Amino acid sequence: MNHFQLKPRGDRWELTEGGNPVGSFATKERALQRSTAIVSEVTGSLRIFRADGTIEEELIYPNPAIPADSS
Repeated sequence: MNHFQLKPRGDRWELTEGGNPVGSFATKERALQRSTAIVSEVTGSLRIFRADGTIEEELIYPNPAIPADSS
């Protein structure tokens, strides 16, 4: 399982995987769009942090609440 984190860094938002940089984004909105797209392609988790350093949300992919396509 891949472990990603999305945290503010200076005036940008940084996506890391296992401490390694994956992407840097100008706005949190753009960071969320790109991060969820990247993480949804693998089995993993995405921890989203607030500006104060606390965890806002953690997303798991593939989402166990969405049933797999049975076709």
